[in-house]
Amino acid sequence: LSYNTFMNNYYLNQVANEGFLDSAQLIESVVSHAKTLNYLPQSHSSARAKLSVEIVPDDVPPTITIPQHTKWTASVNNVSYTFSTNNDIVISANGSGNYVNNYVDIFEGSVVTEFFNVDVSNTNQKYVLSANTIDTSSLSVKVRVSNTVSTNATWTQQKTILGLDGSSNAYFVQPNGQHKYELQFGDGTVGRALKTGNVIEATYRKSNGDLPNGAQVFNFTGGIDTYSNVIFTTVSSAEGG
Repeated sequence: LSYNTFMNNYYLNQVANEGFLDSAQLIESVVSHAKTLNYLPQSHSSARAKLSVEIVPDDVPPTITIPQHTKWTASVNNVSYTFSTNNDIVISANGSGNYVNNYVDIFEGSVVTEFFNVDVSNTNQKYVLSANTIDTSSLSVKVRVSNTVSTNATWTQQKTILGLDGSSNAYFVQPNGQHKYELQFGDGTVGRALKTGNVIEATYRKSNGDLPNGAQVFNFTGGIDTYSNVIFTTVSSAEGG
């Protein structure tokens, strides 16, 4: 009886500890409490560098576009890292007829795209992003009607349900409890509900945190918008990772 009472006391004490945020020790418990506070744990953050880019075309186009995810590489401590643009950058000719942008931001990290097939009959289905070093600020989510339809609709990340209705293309990000993040969608009343057969496309960067900080010599191969003559200089070295 003494042994059994001791074990029950220990068990109930541990359970009680996990029931409160300030005494919880298991990450799953802390994450669960954080959800009730609408708190999203901070993710990795990609190092960012700034370049001045000039493109010298053979003709005179109205604009030249640097596509999203155009890649540069740089080495820090003999380790190579990939940097890329976060979105499309459109460059128009300046007064001298040159196509120059002195403020091109590039972000460190490998760009990853994951797909999830929706089955609403599976009540336990979760959409957990596989990388645990994701930079959540880079997350982009699109939803396709089915595998046979190529067009996507971009959905917007929300942090509150205020202003949402059953037609809102909204999604939410929450911690999964295993140092990963999970996507959640509406139920048809608050946010548009997914349907069986829908395909979720999630694109994001896997960041190496502070390791690429200080990168300042970048390499670029290939062309931009069919133009191969690309000249660039580093305006500011990588920081903020």
